Amino acid sequence: MHHLSNYRHVMVDMETLDVGNSPVCFSLSAVTFYIEKKMSRNELLRVDNTFHTAIDIDSQIKNGLTVRNGALLFNIKNNNDFLEKCLSGCGISLLNPYDALVNFQKYIKEINNTNVKNTKTLVWANGAISDHVWLDSLYSKYELENPIPYSDRMCFRTMRKSFPDAFTLYSNDHDSLKDAANQAISMMNAYSFVTGNKNE
Repeated sequence: MHHLSNYRHVMVDMETLDVGNSPVCFSLSAVTFYIEKKMSRNELLRVDNTFHTAIDIDSQIKNGLTVRNGALLFNIKNNNDFLEKCLSGCGISLLNPYDALVNFQKYIKEINNTNVKNTKTLVWANGAISDHVWLDSLYSKYELENPIPYSDRMCFRTMRKSFPDAFTLYSNDHDSLKDAANQAISMMNAYSFVTGNKNE
């Protein structure tokens, strides 16, 4: 795990209405961090450090992205407050998918441009075949380019399974911004635990 300090990192999280490869996504969030510098939640969630938007679902459904009863029911039962906030745009920016995806491209570009380590940025998601695939599907449907190269896509879930004793503080709130922050904090804590780095 030591080599991860060579890079800048982004943690991405999405909330969706299906768990297949092309789901309707109702929120997309990300936070930026350096893994060896333990940041507080407040630092992670600074506006200039985050990407957070709700995404209109009507256009996605018309464009062939999918909704499934089970995923919708799960969100209604377990995540209703956040789902309602995203659908209404109350307390969160609600964008059409095209604009949301263009803004995310800009977010990733800005991160790359301000990377003080002058190396590539690694982008993490909680599952190699979930959020990364879902982003690919969204970008493809709207004929845009996913700004995350395949070589820079990392799997948070794989790290958790590889170092189970180091990821004791992880929680999943089903709010994409909170979850991105939770996962980033878990990564920083795990790095400190595994490497003995107490920097921070």
